[in-house]
Amino acid sequence: MHAKQRWAAALLGAWTTVFASVDASAYCSTTTCDPNSDGDDACENVGGCLTGGLPLFWKQRCLTYSVQEEGSPTLGISYEAANTLIGNALEKWTSVDCGGGTHPSVEVFSTPPVACRRVEYNDDAGNANLWMFRDREWPYDDDGLTLALTTITFNVETGEIYDADVEINSAQNDISIGGERASSDLASIATHEAGHVMGLSHSSDPRATMFASYQEGTTTLRSLSEDDIEGSCATHPPDRATGACPDTPEPRHGFSSECGPADNACVCTAPGSGKSSGRWALMLLATSLVLARIRRHRRKR
Repeated sequence: MHAKQRWAAALLGAWTTVFASVDASAYCSTTTCDPNSDGDDACENVGGCLTGGLPLFWKQRCLTYSVQEEGSPTLGISYEAANTLIGNALEKWTSVDCGGGTHPSVEVFSTPPVACRRVEYNDDAGNANLWMFRDREWPYDDDGLTLALTTITFNVETGEIYDADVEINSAQNDISIGGERASSDLASIATHEAGHVMGLSHSSDPRATMFASYQEGTTTLRSLSEDDIEGSCATHPPDRATGACPDTPEPRHGFSSECGPADNACVCTAPGSGKSSGRWALMLLATSLVLARIRRHRRKR
């Protein structure tokens, strides 16, 4: 069984002001490097990117996603509305022009609604690349700054992504799918998190969708910048060899709407509990404080 590691990135709600020039190719790929290690697999900060190890990627062309069946009753967002919006957010990344009319070598497919409300990856049972709203409570101690959190399970020896789950903090934030009353725009949040699902980390370009912070009430993150497009094309090049998608694509080990057995699933725990974890904080002077947090979990089987 291959060693696996989990990585999670938070999109944070705040008003920010950045006074900096941005070089080309500011995007960062998420890699297999371990920020908690001093060994051969340690990360190195180069130009704001954690480098070292191998870049993460989806090996197969077919990327499935599922939405938790309840949607968000608290926000009045139905499963159907969320499923359409999240699918559109993912397809923004896979439909970009990489030159000559080519596109990244990934196609997006929706799978049925999911009853499970847990971030997990199953080694020997069905899975779902799950998007869920945390209406009842946000299980992380970050003072409500986090709008969403993406957790990725991947093979530390190859960089292949096995699973990606997204949690949206609807318990502590006013999030909507319209532009009239929204404090936080769900389409913007989903497009940012879709970039993490595709294997990208935070960009140092404040104009990019993958920049680490969000200005409340805006919708600019819905549209990808040139930096985002370059990152998507580099992560999954158009000429990459992949097989054709089957008629009904499924996640790794097949699709399941239910949570896996407790003794089989690799369940992601809150920072500081259970498995080893680390935090990376980025602070900017702004009208409020911005904290960018990365949570990583390692396990070997």
